[in-house]
Amino acid sequence: MDFRVDKVAINNVQHVCFIDKDHSPITISQVINWANTYISKEKGHNTITSQTVEAKHLLVGLNYFTSHQIDLVKRVASEQFLTESEVSDFSRHCFKKASIIQQDNEPRCKVLSFSSKDLLSPAFKSATFQAQRVANGTAAARIKTMKNFIEYLHKRLHNTFTGKIQNYSRTIRSFTLEIKKAKTEKHKVIDVDKPIFDEEVIRAIFEITQERHPENPFRPRSQCRNRLILDTFFCTGMRKGALLQAKTLDLHDENIEFIAIVNRINIDDPRLHRPTQKTQSTTAPIEPQLMNNLKRYINVSRNTHPSAEEHDYIFISESGKTAGQPLSKTGVDYIFKTLSLAITHKLGRSVNVTPHMIRHYWNLDFSEKARDAGISKTETERLRRHIMAWSAKSTMPDVYDMFDRLRQVRNIKQGFQNDLFDEKENGFN
Repeated sequence: MDFRVDKVAINNVQHVCFIDKDHSPITISQVINWANTYISKEKGHNTITSQTVEAKHLLVGLNYFTSHQIDLVKRVASEQFLTESEVSDFSRHCFKKASIIQQDNEPRCKVLSFSSKDLLSPAFKSATFQAQRVANGTAAARIKTMKNFIEYLHKRLHNTFTGKIQNYSRTIRSFTLEIKKAKTEKHKVIDVDKPIFDEEVIRAIFEITQERHPENPFRPRSQCRNRLILDTFFCTGMRKGALLQAKTLDLHDENIEFIAIVNRINIDDPRLHRPTQKTQSTTAPIEPQLMNNLKRYINVSRNTHPSAEEHDYIFISESGKTAGQPLSKTGVDYIFKTLSLAITHKLGRSVNVTPHMIRHYWNLDFSEKARDAGISKTETERLRRHIMAWSAKSTMPDVYDMFDRLRQVRNIKQGFQNDLFDEKENGFN
């Protein structure tokens, strides 16, 4: 059976569940029933997005073991569990991309052929393998999810440990070893000469998105909203989910203008794919002019849609059957896809603009402005963690600090080399 992941709303509360290829709930499988319970009970405290990711990782294992006629519930109930060989085979499967897994599941009607290049070129075969595999971190997450699921089944199916505890320990140990083998790669290189957006792109973004600009790619009625979305992203560096779940009551201008980015469960959200704040709650300062523009949008443009009175989310859909309802993730993706195409056409080169790229741009710009303002590294990191809502354990501040330090070193070395060049030129003269 081909299992899939979907979201359903029960009493206005979203749940993640497993369905079949016809999008129908699966009730005849004990394994799927336990999997649904696992996601609901063990992961229910996480955001709906995190639950979906966990379910998709678990889905890889459910489809794999089902296709290999291995009933996980029966194995755990009988305390047979999995052999080291079965765990090892599953681990190798976890490194495959979803498209490759799908191809493996499709019936083959052709005889495979091998060329001399396949037989004689290990480099070619290695490159093909790399193109067909997921990142180590993804594979490790899939393996860890299955390990957690088996631990959950053991806890629920057995009240006490029996004489077959060695089978359980062996299986868990095998999973742990495979997770360690799939440790995340540490080969990311920071390129200080490759900016997120160069000055030409930034200038083009803010030029053509002005209301009534002749090159504005958006419909007139959406130009105000879309420009405000861009301004909010560039001003705060917030995530897409945080912006979409922001409400009118989150805007504050009592003493200093800011927007509250709140991690909450919005049971009143009518959207199927409800956005959430990924990390802890925080606040982000915004420019006074942006605050005024947001309030004008809420009081004028937003209020022209009767459906907008049924909720208090800031940004709404402005066309079609969903006009007045909260703006969806798909809607934001369409805005940035349209903008990217317009900038690409204007500049004559490929340009991609996304909310997450703007978040990176915000952080790099913040490092530069904090350094120019004489703010210490410690205070810069504290402020950055607060605005980005990163935990104390997050390593992201270190990434941006390293980028800024590399750029400073490069500038110092270039200045030194220029001085040497000038001295040589003067010597020759």
